[in-house]
Amino acid sequence: MRSLLLILLIAVTAMSHAQSTELPQEVRRAWQEKLQNSEQYLIQLVDAVPEDQLGYTYKEGKMTISEQVLHIAGNINWLTGKYLNGTAPNNMKPQTKDGILTYLSQSFAAATQAFNALDDKALMEDVDFFAGRKSRYQIAQLLQDHLTHHRGQLLVYLGLLDIPAPNYTGW
Repeated sequence: MRSLLLILLIAVTAMSHAQSTELPQEVRRAWQEKLQNSEQYLIQLVDAVPEDQLGYTYKEGKMTISEQVLHIAGNINWLTGKYLNGTAPNNMKPQTKDGILTYLSQSFAAATQAFNALDDKALMEDVDFFAGRKSRYQIAQLLQDHLTHHRGQLLVYLGLLDIPAPNYTGW
C-alpha cells in the first residue's frame, strides 16, 4: 500500500512539474488584456494633465509628472529588451505631451509584441534577474506591477493639482 502511495505521489509530482512549462491560454489572454487596459488608462491619465503641468512635482527632488511617465516607459523598455527578448524603443526624453504619449504607446507596443512572440516554454524559462532567478512570466508580471505603482503616484499628483482622474479601468 505504501509503495502504491509513493508511486502515485511521484506520478502526480512529475505531472505537475511537466505542466509547469505550459501557460494556460486564459492566463496569457488575461495578461494581454490587462496590459492593454493599463496602457489605455495611463494614456487617459497623462492626457488629463495640461501641458504646462507636466513638470509638476509635489516636492523638490521627487519625480515630476513627465518623469514618472518616462520612468514607466523606460522600465517597460528595459524589461522588454533585456528579459522578454523584445526590441524596445530607445530610451527617449520627449518634452511635449504628444511626444510622451507617442513614446509610451511605442513602449507598450514593444512589450505586447515581445510577450506574444514568446512561446509557453520561453515564458516559463528562468532568467537571471537582480532579485534572483525569475521566469519571464514573473518579469511580465513585474512590468504590470511597476507601472501600476507609478500610475498610482500619478493619481495622487492629479489629486494635488485638482485634476479629475478618468474613471478607473481594471482588468
